[in-house]
Amino acid sequence: MYKDCPQTGDAELLSMQQRALWFIANYTPDDTRYNIALAFRIHGSFQIDAFRYAVNRLVSKNATLRSTFVNMNGEPKLVINEHLPPALAVFDATEWSQDVLEQAVQDFHSIPFKLEEESSLRFGIYVVSAEEHVLLMCVHHIVSDFTSLGFMWDQLEHFYLAELGEDDDSWLPPAEVFKDYVSREQAYYQSEAAAESKAYWSECLKKQPAMLQWNSFWRKGHSGQSSVIFNLGEETTKKIKQLAGQIGGSVFTVMLAAWGAYIARETKTSDVVMGVPVSMRDSVHQHIIGCLFNVLPIRLSVDQTFHHLLLAAKERSLSALDNRNFCLSQMLDHLAVERHEGRNPLFQTAVNMLGHVGQSRWLKLELAMAEDAVQVLWAGRTISPFRLCQQEGQVDIELLFLDADSQLRCELKGDKHFFSHSGLQIVAERFKKVVETLIAEPDREISALLAPKSEDYNLPSGPLNTDMLPEIPNQTIVSLFDHRVVQQAASVAIRCGADRLTYQNLQRWSLEVADRLIQNGVVSGDRVGVALLPSLEAVVTMLGIMRIGAGYVPLDLRLPQKRLERIVEQSEMKLIVVNADVDSDDSFTAKLMIMTAMEPQLAVEVVDYCTPSSIAYSVFTSGSTGTPKGIDVEHSNVIAFLNAMDEYLSPAPGEVWSWFHAASFDLSVWEIWGSLCSGGTLVIVPDEIRNQPDKLLDLIAAEQVTIVTQTPASLKNLLSEFQSLPRTYAIKHWVICGEALLSATVRPYLNTQWTLWNMYGPAEATVYTTVEKVTEALTDYHVIPIGKPLGFATVYLLNTSMQTPAVGEVGEIYIGGRGVARGYVGLEQLTAQCFIPDPYIDNGRIYKTGDLAYWDGERIHFCGRVDNQVKVAGYRIEIAEIEDCLNRYHAIADAAVIVESHEGTDRLVAILVPASQRNLPEESAIREHLRTYLPIYMLPGRIMLADELPCNTHNKVDRRALNDLIKAGRLTDISSLRPVPVLPVDSVFAEISKIWCEVLGRATVGLDDAFFDIGGNSLALMQIHAHIVQLPGCSTVLPSDLFRFPTIRMLANYLLRPLQPVTPTEVADTPSQTRRQKTLSSRRSFKGEQDV
Repeated sequence: MYKDCPQTGDAELLSMQQRALWFIANYTPDDTRYNIALAFRIHGSFQIDAFRYAVNRLVSKNATLRSTFVNMNGEPKLVINEHLPPALAVFDATEWSQDVLEQAVQDFHSIPFKLEEESSLRFGIYVVSAEEHVLLMCVHHIVSDFTSLGFMWDQLEHFYLAELGEDDDSWLPPAEVFKDYVSREQAYYQSEAAAESKAYWSECLKKQPAMLQWNSFWRKGHSGQSSVIFNLGEETTKKIKQLAGQIGGSVFTVMLAAWGAYIARETKTSDVVMGVPVSMRDSVHQHIIGCLFNVLPIRLSVDQTFHHLLLAAKERSLSALDNRNFCLSQMLDHLAVERHEGRNPLFQTAVNMLGHVGQSRWLKLELAMAEDAVQVLWAGRTISPFRLCQQEGQVDIELLFLDADSQLRCELKGDKHFFSHSGLQIVAERFKKVVETLIAEPDREISALLAPKSEDYNLPSGPLNTDMLPEIPNQTIVSLFDHRVVQQAASVAIRCGADRLTYQNLQRWSLEVADRLIQNGVVSGDRVGVALLPSLEAVVTMLGIMRIGAGYVPLDLRLPQKRLERIVEQSEMKLIVVNADVDSDDSFTAKLMIMTAMEPQLAVEVVDYCTPSSIAYSVFTSGSTGTPKGIDVEHSNVIAFLNAMDEYLSPAPGEVWSWFHAASFDLSVWEIWGSLCSGGTLVIVPDEIRNQPDKLLDLIAAEQVTIVTQTPASLKNLLSEFQSLPRTYAIKHWVICGEALLSATVRPYLNTQWTLWNMYGPAEATVYTTVEKVTEALTDYHVIPIGKPLGFATVYLLNTSMQTPAVGEVGEIYIGGRGVARGYVGLEQLTAQCFIPDPYIDNGRIYKTGDLAYWDGERIHFCGRVDNQVKVAGYRIEIAEIEDCLNRYHAIADAAVIVESHEGTDRLVAILVPASQRNLPEESAIREHLRTYLPIYMLPGRIMLADELPCNTHNKVDRRALNDLIKAGRLTDISSLRPVPVLPVDSVFAEISKIWCEVLGRATVGLDDAFFDIGGNSLALMQIHAHIVQLPGCSTVLPSDLFRFPTIRMLANYLLRPLQPVTPTEVADTPSQTRRQKTLSSRRSFKGEQDV
């Protein structure tokens, strides 16, 4: 007989690590990231009843395994139960495939534990055959660490054999129990050593590290399990151990430094903090079962040689170990760090050395690959590994490794929100190359060592388009058009309402215009303004201007007069063609030529004075300095562009094109001259129906348009009408360009009848530069990729060092090739800054776009603007990501985000267009939605409502106009929609305020003071939760509610928000709503229940 461990119902204190795990379990009760397990196959006979007996003996001998965890007035306590048998389930897997078996074991492991009422331990037995079983032991991390798993299997082996009569029954538990460890820990926090460690960590972490940023490249591809096992080979492992010996360090030191260097490279930072799990076992607590570990944040500055980094890693690791008794959760509570829901605020990556395979038989099974054929003995039977995915997502990405003598066995675990299985496989391959590179030349600068190499990262040599650029034909827009006249003179070239113009008459009219221009003194090389709305006359005028070798400059007379004057002056414009109804008193420095009715002559000599190098047109775009920038584009640029587009769309004569965009927007170049140079018919969209979706779609259907060009904003504007009223379309191609194309915008348009093309390109490189055919598969991305370069263009992705970044890394887009424009009109200095020598092609030029993108090995992904990547509170933020999240909310029709300066600091402001004016979205619901997907620092400080988002003449959101509307007070602040009553003394606001003051020891707390900003921590939050649930009607409030609503105002409004009506069926289908209904229905005991 053996004396069992003491059995008591008294509540005991938790260790600091247990407190942290308890908080996580209460905050996210369905979270299984802290379920840890050890599973294996056992070969030979296996007695289930004997194993059941062994399990019962294990639990009776170890009080920790009979623990439940309760909330006593906000204080977590551990209760040792006299009897708390773990679940033991037996499954008949004799008919299961290997895939079904693996999934079943994984699912059983992934069941959440209910720590307050059931055992934190469970077993699964899978009967594969009479001679093969799979055994799984799963336990919550709060009662065990990995070392304890091995101890438990060792004890189970002894009890199992004893029951079978194959061993004696003389085992005794260790003298020390987990409670003794907790007592020693409590004493430590009262000691001078704890104060010194607190000071050490405060100094190390006084400046909060920036969150690591991962782009969407790592999420692409097969998701599956987010875990990858790989080996560092014998030669690499040998060199690692030699290098470790040279610096007087360890294998861990080298791996820590190498991982830090790799993470710094991938995330473009030099300040890397890594979490390092360490055992808290010593000679006294060596053999007890329990949660005896801590995670130490080790900070490295990656800006020197690898040798220096190794020495720093060694020094920081030793110092951290000297201060390892100070728990990570305590560090967080004492540091003023910004919290981010779902992510560790101190580190987002970790390195964990599991040990050496010779330490225990269980480590031999760990990280074993299928081909390793590892086998060990348990209870006299052979056991082999059974792979299980576990603990993924505790950080963004974690490196685990094991010393297997001749090689290092490694595993990468990733958070599925940031890394797919495919992404982790790429990380593994890159990391292996990084390690080999660093250890080969440790005395070189890391930045130089890890500069991308094409052979390492499958990079193209220079430009992404490595094909030989085609020679430009000795043609112009005019000569191509005249060629079409010869082939199809009687064909209709343009339709505008009831008006028609054939190719021959368009040619004759343009010749008459050319003659009048010459009479007015226009010569080759001049720029001529065209102040005409889209019309037959506008096309005639543009063609006539180009005939004499001049370039047309579209002018929008709706622009401010001063801006028009700048454009005229800057382009040295001599003449502007206008309609008769234009006020001739306008103070232009250029001469006005009034466009009058013309009768084309029957016989006119065809003249064409333009050459491929002549200016075809100049378009003016907004400049960052406020001065418009004019871009000169030559005929050769346009011809090369049209030829490149022909490879994809192959427009045949007779295609019907729509002219939708203003002539001042370079998309019109594609619409007008793409049509007329290929023998198509151009249908002019009247200005008055461009913003009327029903009339626009009626026109497209009635005119049987086959090629439609739209911006994403316009496409989104058409969607409701497009879906509500079916029409018979003749569309073959949708050509989409102008801004990032969201999958949510384009998905409803996917149709086998037509093809959708996502184009990208700045006006400085002639309309479009890249092309991507939109498919169903590509809509898995939030933003549709922009594809590959068109045949006439080369595209470079370059970092700030003008080097090509690795696959998946963000760089700036530079464009070369046949479409690069002359430069900016009259702005020589700016031209020199933006149009620079091509580093790969002699005498070539490339254009610096200011756009960010990455190459995934197959296509380019647009990531935003260099100047649209804002920085708020020290964090780099992509505005598009916030807008995408807002646009996914059902009650929002459209959204834009801008940065507003407020009292000396910048803050984000969201401007929303409600989907319905009768049912406006609630601010709390919107913010709840945003918090689900975005970190705290990306949440807008203000939310405004607008009837519509203003667009510029190019149908892009006009952010400057939005700022002006806010300053003018013409937008509605969503928080102003509810009245603000006087705060009653006995209201829920007053009750919550009282609780906060008591728990935090403060005299007062403001309604808008953020909990963590005024000294709150995770334990205090749980104490507040314990008081909150005692308030009338608040018994089902979750700890996560307090985390999501961190001010008194937000929390009180959440508790008091009115119910949405639900039907009995809805209540039955959604239990959470039923609970919510019951909670809210009893809250009427508070007075003053309006939102404050």
